[in-house]
Amino acid sequence: MFTTPISFTDNVVMANFDMILGWRDRKIYVVTPTFRRPEQVPELTRLAQTLMHVPNIVWIVVEDASSTFPHIERLLTDTGIPYYYLKGMVWVY
Repeated sequence: MFTTPISFTDNVVMANFDMILGWRDRKIYVVTPTFRRPEQVPELTRLAQTLMHVPNIVWIVVEDASSTFPHIERLLTDTGIPYYYLKGMVWVY
């Protein structure tokens, strides 16, 4: 007895997996530590372009500085990705 294999690209099958496993309700939290340097904006822009393709994502960007920076805040806002922009404590040894 032969059966036709079910493709995982079939929308009905994927919808059932989503319903059973609850994938649509889960959030993916991505934590990105960063610090001020010349490559900071290009690297965050490239990462943002990648993260924009991922559904249900929350981006947490932690700045290793005593304050946050307006240009990074603007970049994060422009992506449309839900985010938290935090400042980290700078340790001086």
